[in-house]
Amino acid sequence: MRFLSIKKIAKEAGVSTATVSRVLNNPGYKCSSEELRERIWKIARELNYMPNEAARNLKKGITDTSQKVWYLDVLMTRTGNLETDPFFSELLRVIESEIHRQGCILMHIFHQPLFSNDRKCRTENIDKVIAQMEPDGDIRSDGLIIIGKCNDNVLKKLSAKYRSIVSVNRNLKCLNKYKNRYYVPSIISSDDIEEAQYTKPMLTTVRLPKEEMGKFALYLLIDRLGGGHKGIVRTELEGKLMIRESCTLVENANRMEYYI
Repeated sequence: MRFLSIKKIAKEAGVSTATVSRVLNNPGYKCSSEELRERIWKIARELNYMPNEAARNLKKGITDTSQKVWYLDVLMTRTGNLETDPFFSELLRVIESEIHRQGCILMHIFHQPLFSNDRKCRTENIDKVIAQMEPDGDIRSDGLIIIGKCNDNVLKKLSAKYRSIVSVNRNLKCLNKYKNRYYVPSIISSDDIEEAQYTKPMLTTVRLPKEEMGKFALYLLIDRLGGGHKGIVRTELEGKLMIRESCTLVENANRMEYYI
């Protein structure tokens, strides 16, 4: 295995080292195109890039668990390879950057929307699908982060192949908290994706803490891999209702303006 510098990734991607650094370290960085961002991360994964400090520790043979380099996979169960979901794509960017920041190596990103469909999981050959996810090389990943819902049977089978697994999903309860507030909604969306504030009208939406979700997922996984805890941990983070132009206060509801 070889570990490359940002300069070599930049050369292969045909961009500046500053662009590579921003993409790898800042999930909110607005790249010139989504295709370019994906190309940079693809090259980084294929060439097993890791931050300089982590690479130096590995070369020195540091084996202390607090500084150990973990090899991680990510499983997307919401979308296929050619599909996108704005919320889960943004969450993936957070997790990718956090994996890099923690000195770990992101080995693979799998897309298996089948795993989120309980009915199909009962009829499909799940063992065969999981077997196709096996890596070609000698290095096996230590942990897995699942983004999205995952069938319980699939989760059990994946648990036998990884030392530890963390699942990140959304569970919208925020609207119930605010249902007695006097709002007359035309549109209330969820997830507060970046585009919500740029639409016309700007969307009222439930903001889910993507940055915290991604960071907590990785913290839990690394702590579990390092022997910090053994039990099953469930963490719930609160969403926030972001009121924008697509909703109005009840006292202003007499204006005849609707957004559909």
